[in-house]
Amino acid sequence: MSWKLAILGAAMVVATIGVIVTNLQEGAIWSMGQEILQSGSGGTYADGVLVLNDIETTSIYGWDRKIEYLAPDDFVARWCDVDDAGLVGDPLLAELDIWRDEGDEESERVRVALLGPPSVLDDQITYQIDILEGSIPGQFVEAMLYFRLN
Repeated sequence: MSWKLAILGAAMVVATIGVIVTNLQEGAIWSMGQEILQSGSGGTYADGVLVLNDIETTSIYGWDRKIEYLAPDDFVARWCDVDDAGLVGDPLLAELDIWRDEGDEESERVRVALLGPPSVLDDQITYQIDILEGSIPGQFVEAMLYFRLN
């Protein structure tokens, strides 16, 4: 019985590696271990809607130490492509650092859950979120959003 489980386990590992390599080759945004970082100058929050302003690029750090930079519309399009394929499951957990006022030296960290794909308008990215820990003011002067794909 144990040799059957070993063969099944090996097949699952090979299949998982194949999916990861295929995603990397096709330029898909999601593969295990990638870290996503966005920073913008200001934003707003109300009723579960987080808007980050002046997002010039999204930095994606791969498990292979490769760094990729995407414009806001490219980032959202790739997220939506993967979401349409059913590859995005549970809400992604993220950390949001915000600076409430000009001149603030330290940020406040808020833990959030990203609910579904974001949307984009020019250089603004909008997320539907749940706040898990901390609070977000209605307006803030700077923000940095970070999440990791497990």
